[in-house]
Amino acid sequence: MVVVGRDSASGTREYFHDAVMNKEDFTTKQLEKNSNGAVRQTVFQTPGAIGYVGLGYVDGGAVKAVPVNTGSATVDASVATVLSGEYPIARGLNMFTVGGQPEGLAAAYLSFIMSLTDRHWLLKKDLFRLPE
Repeated sequence: MVVVGRDSASGTREYFHDAVMNKEDFTTKQLEKNSNGAVRQTVFQTPGAIGYVGLGYVDGGAVKAVPVNTGSATVDASVATVLSGEYPIARGLNMFTVGGQPEGLAAAYLSFIMSLTDRHWLLKKDLFRLPE
């Protein structure tokens, strides 16, 4: 088995370390990659590989999510099971600004993210749900 994960600067790695690994060390043989896309590509191209990525990087074809046994059920990873709370390995993503209300480019970026069209794109990509 080839274990593939994120590098030490990754928020995905930090979440996985805390929520899944219970703060235990990763194997020293883990291949560390600097992006979810690189983890996905390595898992796709390497026989016997396993790794962790954001749900938006799972395509259901060549790279599939491993169902999680919650003790009372085996739950597949999907937007629906994450949103319902059934799938236990999920984290929220937050955006922050410094100094009050965003202005200029920061305001335009947040407006872009919060637009209805972009909400549809994010849900289609299975990345995350924005608040209403």
